[in-house]
Amino acid sequence: MNERLKTWLSPPVFPDDEDKDQKARILHTLQVSMLAALSFAFLGVFFIFENKILSLVLVIVMLVFVLASYWLALRGHILAASRLFVSELWVVFSLAILFTGRFNTSYVSLHLAVVVMAGVLLGMRSTITFSLLSILYGLGLALLESAGYPLARYFPVQPLAGWFTWVLSFILILTPLTPTIQNIVHSIAALREKQRFIESILSATPNIIHIFDLQERRSVFSSRSLLAALGYKQAQPIADTDLLHPEDRIQRPNLFKQAETAKDGETLTAEYRMRTSSNDWRWFLERDMVFRRGADGKSQQLIGIIIDITERKQLEAELERLATTDPLTGVLNRRQLVSLAMVELGRAARYGHFTSVIMLDIDYFKRINDIYGHATGDEVLARLSQLLNKIARTSDLVARYGGEEFVLVLPETNIFSAQDVAERIRQTIAETVFSIKEQTIRITVSLGVTSSERGTQDFEALLKDADQLLYQAKQAGRDRVVCYTGE
Repeated sequence: MNERLKTWLSPPVFPDDEDKDQKARILHTLQVSMLAALSFAFLGVFFIFENKILSLVLVIVMLVFVLASYWLALRGHILAASRLFVSELWVVFSLAILFTGRFNTSYVSLHLAVVVMAGVLLGMRSTITFSLLSILYGLGLALLESAGYPLARYFPVQPLAGWFTWVLSFILILTPLTPTIQNIVHSIAALREKQRFIESILSATPNIIHIFDLQERRSVFSSRSLLAALGYKQAQPIADTDLLHPEDRIQRPNLFKQAETAKDGETLTAEYRMRTSSNDWRWFLERDMVFRRGADGKSQQLIGIIIDITERKQLEAELERLATTDPLTGVLNRRQLVSLAMVELGRAARYGHFTSVIMLDIDYFKRINDIYGHATGDEVLARLSQLLNKIARTSDLVARYGGEEFVLVLPETNIFSAQDVAERIRQTIAETVFSIKEQTIRITVSLGVTSSERGTQDFEALLKDADQLLYQAKQAGRDRVVCYTGE
């Protein structure tokens, strides 16, 4: 009950529209004042006014219209409430003059009050409209009285003279009021122009501009719906956090935590993935800064932009793939092999593990190019890479070292286990038939195997050692494995 009463007694608030919010407060003050005046007027019906029936009717009519205006205002229809309130006052005051016939300064001031309220609440056009209506109304009363149709018991002034006094009163009140009203009208026009400009920018950008409330943990304004950008229907009750990638669910909470101590103008960023309606993942970059602080200086709201960076992430991944893999075979290139192998050897040295290296070369590969062509030779290299990836463990490194040479780095593998892997590779390749362009091709490989057991963690030294062992395998007749023996 108390909440409902508080809602009725409080003016409606429009935080996103300062002009509308100000007019709502002015209208609320006028409505409350009028309700208080009508309460006293209702008592006056029984103790002061002579024509009790007419007075009671006017009070009831005014009360009904004021309450209707109050009801409209509470529901946010400020313009309609203002028009009803001002028009109702003008009609009731006009009826009061008509029935009482007191065409005097008091009633002139009532009409002038309506004109002032119209200027403040409704703008210049309504001010001029109510002014002309009041002037024509006064002229009509004066002409009727001059024509011999008395409207009441007496007039304090002569009819036409009274009307000129009426007009003069309006001129006197409108003269100082006009610049103020014009300023209000110009300010409203400027605000509307800025609003249209901002709306045009927001509608033109594919990004999402939002204001986020840190206390309520929700967006209080968003130029576009994030759910709509992900392909979901607005009616679907889905929370943003439910759509975050499991690995990224800490990103936004971290951003909001940083905002609690962020300085004015400091940019906060977060990158995260969100699931679309088609179960794909899209990348977003969020950039925020503190927009509003409380009386205690703590951050209350953030303003920022959410950008879809999926294409950028895909391009970065593609560039990384091109920079780290061999374009023909899809395995690691030489530069990436060296980089990752050095990291692995460093880790193995710290924990006392062994790392083995296998270098292999296709036997008589030049003959394949000469007989079947380079395109077929390239396909043989690609098929061989796929075969090596199937044999290798997920922790092993497979790379094309150059031409028809390949290198495998086997972490946590001693020389004997590496020799077994190399022999399995040799045997599998020798038994595999490659069917390429209706051609049946068989190949063999020669392999050299070495390990960090030989006393070095230098990758270049291990490669040189494996290359020498590979050369020995070639000299010994090819299609064989030569392993480091420690001699």
